[in-house]
Amino acid sequence: MQDASRPMADPTFRNRERDAAHTHELAFESFGVRIALTTNDREVLTRLHEFAPPLAHPCDPATAQHGFRLDARDGDGYELQLNDELIKEYLTLDLALQLLDMHMCGYIAVHAPERIFVHAGAVAYRGRLIVVPGASFSGKSTLVGALLRAGATYYSDDFAVFDETGRVHPYPKPLSLRDQWSEGTPHTAESFGASTGEEPLPPSLIVLTNFRPEAEWRPRRLSSGEAVLAMLSNTLPAQDRPAESLSVITRAVNGAVVLEGDRGEAEALTPLLLAELDA
Repeated sequence: MQDASRPMADPTFRNRERDAAHTHELAFESFGVRIALTTNDREVLTRLHEFAPPLAHPCDPATAQHGFRLDARDGDGYELQLNDELIKEYLTLDLALQLLDMHMCGYIAVHAPERIFVHAGAVAYRGRLIVVPGASFSGKSTLVGALLRAGATYYSDDFAVFDETGRVHPYPKPLSLRDQWSEGTPHTAESFGASTGEEPLPPSLIVLTNFRPEAEWRPRRLSSGEAVLAMLSNTLPAQDRPAESLSVITRAVNGAVVLEGDRGEAEALTPLLLAELDA
């Protein structure tokens, strides 16, 4: 029986009503990982449309390898499960959806076959790729935004997705920009006047940096071995697939300039990085 709720806008997802208890299910494939999202609440179903991973497309729910379930608890908040195991309960809807997004994207990042996901922002400028690895709150999103305002092309704010040759593929999830008072607010590349990349590119410049107020950019150039170790510390499947991760990251580092150092404001660093690319 087909569910009458409106489909997701981009990509379009199928949903269906599975039983008389009004359980609703969405299913999609993203980077080779097939996931089903299930809920007992129509409002949740509508909100789930906002959380499509980049470049996902619909698939048959019966073929899903992994399943997330987000259910309303009869006026007692919401609970989130992965493959029938409880992740968290007594959540508000907004918090539950944020947690779902984090776990779902992280799950894809670890399990995507033939792809290695690295916590990193990535932009291209005149056909050359800048990769900015770093954990959350390191300031990489702010730096990516500043590079886009300077004319760069958007590839990623969250994950740099590497193939077996060491090239980075677009992961065009909206940028999440935070300030000290609020959670991340999504911004599209278009809101910066930028376009989104389409073709995979090898890194030309890898920048390992953290924001420090009043810091002056005095980077140290890393050796290949140092660069690989630094990149692996931000590589999600490094523990589960160590040999594959090491091989891909080694290829990615070869031929790239890798710089490490604290930075001040992103707008001050941006022209220096673009000049480094030209050099």
